[in-house]
Amino acid sequence: MMSKGKFCAENQSKGSSSKKNNLVLISNVNATPFSPTDVLHRTLPESEAVKILESAAAASAAVAEGPGDNLETLEIEKAVSLLRNAERPLIVLGKRAAFARAEDELSKLIETARIPFLPTPMGKGLLPDTHELAATAARSLAIGRCDVALVVGARLNWLLHFGELPEWSQDVKFILVDVAKEEIELRKPFLGLVGDAKRVLGLINKEIKDDPFCFGRSHAWVEAIGKKAKENVQKTEVQLAKEVVPFNFFTPMKIVRDAILAEGSPAPILVS
Repeated sequence: MMSKGKFCAENQSKGSSSKKNNLVLISNVNATPFSPTDVLHRTLPESEAVKILESAAAASAAVAEGPGDNLETLEIEKAVSLLRNAERPLIVLGKRAAFARAEDELSKLIETARIPFLPTPMGKGLLPDTHELAATAARSLAIGRCDVALVVGARLNWLLHFGELPEWSQDVKFILVDVAKEEIELRKPFLGLVGDAKRVLGLINKEIKDDPFCFGRSHAWVEAIGKKAKENVQKTEVQLAKEVVPFNFFTPMKIVRDAILAEGSPAPILVS
């Protein structure tokens, strides 16, 4: 998001005033939702650099005004209706939900509706991995069988198998929440909600509050996710307990885990 970015312009002509002023523009290109992740260094005329900085400031102000405020009530109602009537709903958390500081809104939604959630690698930390509704240890089951997926601040790229078969089910309906309209147009989800994750989730929570629903602990889908997660954790523990020579895939995980525990730190969450 632009509000997260930093721009730095450094004057290169420190000597003669006869030289044309050039600026080295160092741009945190990760500041926009459309940019690559590397850092770009370019030498530009001062006039061009000023235009870029002014454009960045204008885009930052636009984000600060709050994309998502123009969402129609019908779009939010449709999103909530899809979640309410789903048999196997799933919430996917991405790094742009973290950028938006949407952890409170996510926690409220998940705790209220009791919907299992799956963080992407960059979405970790928004909610605890030890949460009873975390589907991290049952990822294949979660994405392979869910029928409605609310994807918040995550891109349907290679990390999420582009939202396609065979990893995802054929009948899954995606509700994609993204600050970039272009991303939604590219992925063509069942329902796209353009806006800041924090604001969009706030609207969803308000709609649910007016007409609440909840997938209880005894719901078949919630039970299936919890059971599979426990089974996979137990299988991992069995593998970690083995002394293998030469070492295998699990040996480094065991060494690192034991070293962390030896320092008196909380037990780490192992993700295989």
